[in-house]
Amino acid sequence: MGLAVGLAAGVTLGLLAAPMRGSAMRASLRSRADGALDRGLNLLDEGRRAFNRSRPSEAAPVPLTATLGEMAQTHPGTEPLSSEAQS
Repeated sequence: MGLAVGLAAGVTLGLLAAPMRGSAMRASLRSRADGALDRGLNLLDEGRRAFNRSRPSEAAPVPLTATLGEMAQTHPGTEPLSSEAQS
């Protein structure tokens, strides 16, 4: 909480002591915010592409009504639970 208050106070004091006029400061901040948003969206797209590349393409989605055995058959390397372990 103290960090957030300190950060807000620092930003406020920085804006008040800025050597630019208000309209120029707003335009500068808007430009920086737009650039940060673009970079964030690009990072999000890169993350999505990396995630999609890491997923096996042959794995079909398992319906919500699938049994444990059906799920194990869909995902290689897994074995269904025995009847003792399920209870």
